[in-house]
Amino acid sequence: MAQQTWVRGYRLVFAGLTAVAIVYQLAKNTGSISNFFSYFTIQSNIIGAIVLLIGAMMVRPPMEPESTSWTLVRGGAAIYLMLTGVIYNTLLRDVDVQVSAQWVNETLHTIMPIVMLVDLLLAPLANRLTLRQALGWTVYPLLYLMYSLLRGPIVDWYPYPFVDPRKD
Repeated sequence: MAQQTWVRGYRLVFAGLTAVAIVYQLAKNTGSISNFFSYFTIQSNIIGAIVLLIGAMMVRPPMEPESTSWTLVRGGAAIYLMLTGVIYNTLLRDVDVQVSAQWVNETLHTIMPIVMLVDLLLAPLANRLTLRQALGWTVYPLLYLMYSLLRGPIVDWYPYPFVDPRKD
């Protein structure tokens, strides 16, 4: 029971931190709101915060099984945030990604990806997934990439330099 309370608290704290970071950044945003929500970072962190919040409300007894759909949602959220962390820390660390405060930058790009990994370690995915189910996790990032490439020339803006075909 104490572990469940600890996990619940952990999830609530980091869901709240993410919400505060996103709202703070949105309040400081001087550009387009649609551009703001077109960053994979923002989207993946919103997904992660929602999953942590729901997970905090549904911490279950150790013997109660987790549904396969919840396993897919939790796994996807973790993968999307870890993808955010890896891409930021390998390709964008020294690039201006229009984040006004360093604590927001670190929260969304480094802390939350680690938090989601730790969450999986604290409460591992309960169901074995088929390869097809796991490959389903690639749909969202691929749709996001298509969205960015199709929207970019229309609004003359791309969220990241590595998806901007105009760059040399």
